[in-house]
Amino acid sequence: MNSTQPMPLPVYDHRPGAGPTLVFLHYWGGSARTWDLVVDRLPGRDVLTVDFRGWSRSSGLPGPYTLGQFADDTLSVLGDAGVTDHVLVGHSMGGKVAQLVAATRPAGLRGIVLVGSGPAKPSAQITPEYQEALSHAYDSDESVAGARDHILTATRLPATIKARVAVDSRAGTDAGRTSGRCTASRRTSPSTPAWSAFPPSSSPGRTIRSSPPTCSAPTFCPTCPRQSSRSFCPPVT
Repeated sequence: MNSTQPMPLPVYDHRPGAGPTLVFLHYWGGSARTWDLVVDRLPGRDVLTVDFRGWSRSSGLPGPYTLGQFADDTLSVLGDAGVTDHVLVGHSMGGKVAQLVAATRPAGLRGIVLVGSGPAKPSAQITPEYQEALSHAYDSDESVAGARDHILTATRLPATIKARVAVDSRAGTDAGRTSGRCTASRRTSPSTPAWSAFPPSSSPGRTIRSSPPTCSAPTFCPTCPRQSSRSFCPPVT
């Protein structure tokens, strides 16, 4: 008799409180604690945060490290935590995962909040060369600092938070980082690597809309007209 072992769950934190549960999904390179400052401002609220597979405390979990797997993991975590009434809050890549989860129309989902979500469809700027540059965004302390200070944040961060972002960005497994490369294909599916986009989907009672990506740091981006001599382009996740 053949039996299949269930996929181990990512590490998550669940703070009980008043519902609906706010389920926070982090960006590519982040972790559950990315949301700490937000969670601290929500006393008494039921909150759940997740370390995606391949990142932070979940770095030891096996792949695949795809959007579809992250969405499946999120649904499994919700079931494991007994969450039955919730709102998904996704930042960047976490927004892509939130859209995939919502597209399954899970019971108890009230809605989703997208914070700087990844685009639903890559623009013509997303070339194989651009994708290759993205895959090395967290290769060194310098590249992490560039992404953190020029892409991920709009205001100056306290030193302790800057250090935390740097640690989280470097904490991903090599397999998790390289599996996150975009593909050149215009067609996408839940099995697509974590940086890739997918067609707009809908959740109960609402339509998900997304605009094409724009580069918020043209001096770092080799595909922008105002390119500099630097070949590194921080991730547009």
